[in-house]
Amino acid sequence: MKENRIKWIDAAKGILIVLVVFDHVITTTLKFGSEYKLNYIIYSFHMPAFFVLSGLTLNIKKRWDVFFREKLLRLIAPLPFFCLFYTVFRFGFLYFFNSANDAFLFLKSLKTSLLDIILMTPDSPFSAYWFLPVLLCSELILYFLLKLDKKIVFPIMILFVIVNRFLFEKNIVFPFGLREALISIPFVYLGTYIKGYCQRLSKYGLLFLLSHLVLVFFGIITGQPFNNMYCSDIGNVFFILVIGSLGSLMLISFASSSASIFTNSALNRLGKNSLYYFAFHYYFLNLWQSLFALITVDNQILKISLDIIGTVAVLILTSLFIGLISDCYKKYTLFFKERVFKL
Repeated sequence: MKENRIKWIDAAKGILIVLVVFDHVITTTLKFGSEYKLNYIIYSFHMPAFFVLSGLTLNIKKRWDVFFREKLLRLIAPLPFFCLFYTVFRFGFLYFFNSANDAFLFLKSLKTSLLDIILMTPDSPFSAYWFLPVLLCSELILYFLLKLDKKIVFPIMILFVIVNRFLFEKNIVFPFGLREALISIPFVYLGTYIKGYCQRLSKYGLLFLLSHLVLVFFGIITGQPFNNMYCSDIGNVFFILVIGSLGSLMLISFASSSASIFTNSALNRLGKNSLYYFAFHYYFLNLWQSLFALITVDNQILKISLDIIGTVAVLILTSLFIGLISDCYKKYTLFFKERVFKL
């Protein structure tokens, strides 16, 4: 089955992956107020944009069983592979950089958290991969809603948002990221809605940019919380939906209007393999954090320069690692594709 990819969407995902890694580098070594502001800007739209981009490629014309199996293959089948590598790497990291006791305590925690791991809750040791089950639930729910009646989607999304806030306030957690999917579905739906208008949207890129920056400024000065979608801790839901949508539209307008620039670019290659970068960059992020702990930095410009160097280093090391395990991963996915999901 040949995959027809849209290069500017891959490039947009590549931009988001760079922002994800940069944000994680900042947050693991956060020191200055300027880093907090950069962190806030990135958090305001980077995960909503991933959901919007997923909506752009959502195909509801497929039979439900084919759609379901393809989504399981793409989003859930990789999880055991990612978790196994994370376990090996984390154990080795703790063993050599902390202590043998810490390493074996980590293995013990996996046993005590087994139910959370199976149900993919925010308390799982592998919660860093929260995006995959949440995206699966979001796309499946939206697929069936759009198949049922497009007119009911908007009011049901409002109901979903209300239910999400109720569950969060009552600290009720659902398995497989279902609670978080309720707040992610509006962004996926936005992607499906603008699917045929991306080139037109490119004319309004500056407007989206300025509007988004105004809301970022408002959010910082009024103390609006970060957009922590992975656990539904998003503060004012209306503010998050608007700022996340504007930031996503800003990115889409920029990427779609610069499509020719991104052909076979590094960003295009990053976006094409965004799932792997999302999964594996955590390994090298830990190494960077340990290295940074050995130095003292009291200058803001130097610190942000080191953040940029750290981001580039993590991306390069992740690229090398992906190259090393790519054949193994291809055989793994081929097994699921042909033997399990019969695609």
